[in-house]
Amino acid sequence: MGKLNFVAGDIGGTKTALGVFELAEGDYLPELKIHKNYQSRDYESFNQLLTIFVKECDLSSAGMLGAFGIPGVVIAGEVAPVNLPWRVSETELKQALGFRSVKLVNDLVATASGLEMLQQNNLICLHQGDRSEKEQDALVSVVVAPGTGLGHALIVSHPSGEKLILPCEAGHANFAPNSELEAELWRYLLSKGEPISVESVLSGPGLVNIYNFLHEVKGFEQPPELKALLEDGDKSAVITNTAIENNYPISTQSLDIFIGILGSHLGNFALSVLALGGIFLAGGILPRLKERLLEDLLLKAFLKKAKLVNILERIPITLVTENKTGLLGAGLIACKQSELFAQTKS
Repeated sequence: MGKLNFVAGDIGGTKTALGVFELAEGDYLPELKIHKNYQSRDYESFNQLLTIFVKECDLSSAGMLGAFGIPGVVIAGEVAPVNLPWRVSETELKQALGFRSVKLVNDLVATASGLEMLQQNNLICLHQGDRSEKEQDALVSVVVAPGTGLGHALIVSHPSGEKLILPCEAGHANFAPNSELEAELWRYLLSKGEPISVESVLSGPGLVNIYNFLHEVKGFEQPPELKALLEDGDKSAVITNTAIENNYPISTQSLDIFIGILGSHLGNFALSVLALGGIFLAGGILPRLKERLLEDLLLKAFLKKAKLVNILERIPITLVTENKTGLLGAGLIACKQSELFAQTKS
């Protein structure tokens, strides 16, 4: 038994990344050999998508191991993904494709697992923090990832080196405004008649909500050429790109509000779980905002708390720039089911 192959995937509300990994005897980490992206909503089910992937790669899935990160709460091997009209089951995937074992995990659990697969050049320090007096007790780190939704995960590190990764649905907690402008945004969203979660403002659709608020309530101009771009493309991507290029005040202000709310939320979440091990920012939106995140807006909002600012100052904040982190983590989770990995670890 010199090599083993695994199938893994990072399922998103917009895009699904699937890959084939290989673990060679003696290696600790698997290698990504094949990688394909698909538009999630082009397929009626994940079973259909995975079947197509297996055929395109000319694989025999019989007896293989698989692991897939998916947005939603996995209970007893089943999940109804958030933002997708699918229901995914470990048992059904095994029966349909002949896998020996299938593991479904929350997509942010996969992303958190993928941190182990990254190189230093995949990470950018946004705030160094202070780990010089790090306690020897278990430390908690968090991963936060705005994309189609807003994902969270906790990483509990034990002094022995073992890590426990836990899913978290903090993105569906209520949004609490932290300024008069944010309160106006909250009232605007309240008028829509839907519950207002943090995800309502910290996600791709959330960025669009902020933009619409500025246009409809605050009277920001929407030039015809920008309106045309929004009608023809991915709205959140258009707002992000035009804000980065500083082309339109409405886009720039939308992004400033987004980053400010993100900083405030990170401070809230870090205090809630005492994330002294650090904060990792991932997802499809933030890597494009590297230069803006390095400015002081994020950190000012992060530290704007009534008490325990000295604790927040100690917490490192790191931007993850590798867009395949979730897929890499799913590959590692698949690999850890194998006897070959157990032999390597021992």
